[in-house]
Amino acid sequence: MFMEQEVLLRIRDLTVFGEGVGTHEGLTVFVDGALPEELVLAKIVLKKTSYAKAELIKVIEKSPDRTYPICPVFGMCGGCQMMQLAYEKQLEVKKKRVFDAFERIGKLKEFEIAACVASPKPLYYRNKIQLPVSENLKFGLYAKRSHDIVPIDTCYIQSEVGNKILEEIRPVKGIRHILIRSNRKGELIIVLVTREKPTPEIKSLAKEISQKVGVKGVLHGLNAREDNVLFSDAYTTLYSDPYLEEEILGIKVHISPASFFQVNLEQAENLYRKAFELSELKEGDRVLDAYSGIGVFAIYLAKQGACVVGIEVVESAVEDAKKNAERNEVRVDFRLGTVEKLIGKVGKIDVVFINPPRKGCEESVLEAIVARSPEKVIYTSCDPATLARDLHFFAKNGYGKIEAFPFDMFPQTMHVETVVRIRKEN
Repeated sequence: MFMEQEVLLRIRDLTVFGEGVGTHEGLTVFVDGALPEELVLAKIVLKKTSYAKAELIKVIEKSPDRTYPICPVFGMCGGCQMMQLAYEKQLEVKKKRVFDAFERIGKLKEFEIAACVASPKPLYYRNKIQLPVSENLKFGLYAKRSHDIVPIDTCYIQSEVGNKILEEIRPVKGIRHILIRSNRKGELIIVLVTREKPTPEIKSLAKEISQKVGVKGVLHGLNAREDNVLFSDAYTTLYSDPYLEEEILGIKVHISPASFFQVNLEQAENLYRKAFELSELKEGDRVLDAYSGIGVFAIYLAKQGACVVGIEVVESAVEDAKKNAERNEVRVDFRLGTVEKLIGKVGKIDVVFINPPRKGCEESVLEAIVARSPEKVIYTSCDPATLARDLHFFAKNGYGKIEAFPFDMFPQTMHVETVVRIRKEN
């Protein structure tokens, strides 16, 4: 029978989940809340053949980079993993995460990685948050690796206008989640998510919210699933407008509740500018924007004089992209379908931009891109592991010149966004 054991550990690294890594009697031990260089006392609570999990009891020798987290529920809530680490050190950790993935997963021998670009706002940067509601009608966030809800009054990485409206809303029975989206003007749309049609009590709450300062619209989101997936199956407008207007890189777009849109807008602009700079595009160059979403980056490229084809598999996103192109008076050829099926019908391609979901690219997509032999591929990724895997494919197929630029899109968390320029070897 396993007996809990207290051990002294010297922490040498952090995992991708923000856990400290130490060794005890040859066994790797993971400790939530511990930082590199620290000597800690921890209690082993789970022991397997190759690793163990431990709870932090006491920091005996503190890291010079340890700081006091502003959030009172840090360590309980699963949203942030590094709020106890000085921000400059967070940036170093994220660069190292990309480097380690390139070496270990990508098996890459030659590459360059720049310093991680700091976010303009380390706190209050998110323009979107979705909060579950507890049984005692409190808004919260899920605890680490759990569906238990940690009640919160303020989320320190959500926009200040989002926090302000949160203070003014009191949940009623039947609400599963609340979604808050804000824009840079300080306007908001609020979605009340339930399993069934809204009750009179929920409609009354929606009317009350619609009269709050800055609220542009209140919607109902239907989510009848029994699991804890937060996304709604359908949206109905209860009051006013079903979308927000936003501007990014001078491009005007409409953001609906279901739209994918960058949550850290100022940093997203920095990343997009870097991606464009790395492409070295000339007016008239032929560009493929794979995974083009609602078309923001494709429209930006077209405004710079490129001839752009955007491919996207989500029909509603393609419709939004076409409307956004019209709204900004530019011409982009948006097509519905998969990259591997449509890329052969695009014509000449000088540069390919890829921004896939977290799982990275299917190998058939990578094969289709390499077969077209573009001069450059600009790959933007939210997951260093799948990025490294895909870079391994490119390197094996003649695209071995790799330059990576990490961006801190999600301060206080272990997540890192990376834009990479991939070029053919001579």
